[in-house]
Amino acid sequence: MLSLRRGLILASILTAPSATVLAQQGAASKVGAAIELPKLLHLGTVPEGLPVLEVAADGTVRRAQQDALGAACVLRIDRRANASAVGDLLATLQAEGVARVHLAAILPDGKAGGFELGLPEHEDAAATVDLRLHRQRVGVPASSVVPLLQRMQRGMTEPFVLRIDAPGDAPFQRVVDTLAALQQAGVPATVLRCREPEPRAAGDAGKEDQNRGAYAIDLGPSPWVAVSPRAVPQQRPTVDAGQVGCAGRAPQGRRQEVGGGAGGRYGGRAGGTQRALSVDIVGGLDWLAAQQRPEGWFADADGGPDVGATALAMLVGFGNGETLIKGLHVEMLRRGVGWLLDQQRDDGTFGSDGPGSTRRDALATYALAEAYGLSQCLLLRGGLEDGIAAIGLRAGADGGYSDGAPKAASDSRSTSLVIAAFGSAGFFRVKAPAQPAEIAAWFTAVDDDANASQEAIAAALFSRFFAGMDPKETKGMRTAAERLAAIAVVDDPWACYWTTYALYQNGGASWKAWSGKLAAVGDAQRGDGAAKGSWAAAGGESVVATTCLRLLTTQAYYRYARLIR
Repeated sequence: MLSLRRGLILASILTAPSATVLAQQGAASKVGAAIELPKLLHLGTVPEGLPVLEVAADGTVRRAQQDALGAACVLRIDRRANASAVGDLLATLQAEGVARVHLAAILPDGKAGGFELGLPEHEDAAATVDLRLHRQRVGVPASSVVPLLQRMQRGMTEPFVLRIDAPGDAPFQRVVDTLAALQQAGVPATVLRCREPEPRAAGDAGKEDQNRGAYAIDLGPSPWVAVSPRAVPQQRPTVDAGQVGCAGRAPQGRRQEVGGGAGGRYGGRAGGTQRALSVDIVGGLDWLAAQQRPEGWFADADGGPDVGATALAMLVGFGNGETLIKGLHVEMLRRGVGWLLDQQRDDGTFGSDGPGSTRRDALATYALAEAYGLSQCLLLRGGLEDGIAAIGLRAGADGGYSDGAPKAASDSRSTSLVIAAFGSAGFFRVKAPAQPAEIAAWFTAVDDDANASQEAIAAALFSRFFAGMDPKETKGMRTAAERLAAIAVVDDPWACYWTTYALYQNGGASWKAWSGKLAAVGDAQRGDGAAKGSWAAAGGESVVATTCLRLLTTQAYYRYARLIR
């Protein structure tokens, strides 16, 4: 999850050593060579006349003048100094009443400049988000976090403080690069926290020098959002008088509640499917969790990252009543949602255009909508809004949606998935470009097609229920239910999924006839060995996607309350 953690932002960046420690460090300083200054992106002028402190590569500190520090000072830091030493110094300065420091730096053209950092006071912050630096994945540029943070901020209804959570032995250059990226992203307030260095793997001792700058960035660790290793174009170096840090109190405000909560159509989750179909829902989720890669994704049939399968797995978890906050598979959901969010591009899509792209984007956006609404996770709102807007641009001239292939005609699965994404977002008060009922008008083409497939008829019927249409008032819905019940079989996972949801919503004789066939779905779940809890691949889908669709099918009994009473 991308959770909000309320509470105090501590006054000290670290547990502050006493003021006498600074004097001792200065006296014992072994600085012999010139200080190597960080090269920074956002630079301003360094005020003249301020006290200057120098931090050597080994962390020792020398005070250039013996003047009182006052409210501000200049730090000249060797880029090789570790984050813990700098954090200790910042905490000491804060304890001495220093409110701002200017990190002396060298501009790319060789001129001197400075990076202003505010030290936080006691604050009751509206929200705190961790930005985690670690060595688990190497080579991720600090700038890669910029688009994700910008998207997250658009979803926030109040300011937040971002905390850089860094290993104590991280080179301060990496912290400085991160500060520059945060300023580019427009983050208003930052706190630095250092932790014990992460254990090194056996045989890595000799690699320390080459890896010192190779820190990955995550938004996490709870929730865990892995930022992909892509560089973002940096702004040109300019003189910027704005500060990074938190020199005053974070603005207060009441957190806006997410519309809908878990009530209404989402209120009946975690019900009695297991009794009805003898399906092991938890066992299926356990199997899915075991298939998840450390970064959060699920594989396609070829073993590569699959946005659609990952979104389906998230929907299974949410359908079982679990959220990013509670449940047996919270970690699976957090990592999966985080990975989906990180795949989202600047245009709101989750990958390149082409066959299957509409379905992929609709599934990912649908999963973000449920994650956002059911978990009350405001940090997801910006990504959800971007996804909804991107899908809206794909609408065909006939009002339906194709799968994204060039010149492809609108089809029932793509159109139904868009309706599901728009409908879920709308339920949680995120406005979509079109109302589900408007899009559902496209399904008259299915009604008029005597050769329409089981999936097309079922998707059309459920989409109309999802759009709030009533069989008593909408021509063709009852006929579609009767037509579907007469031809439907459980073989294809997508057709079975739509059929189950459509006929459950319809109820009556058509549902009674269909529900008897569903026992075969439960019987096909594998019950032992490494595959326990899963289903064999079917309908051209991978094992993961097939298992997700079978589990989603069995959740029809309780995933949504009956939408039409």
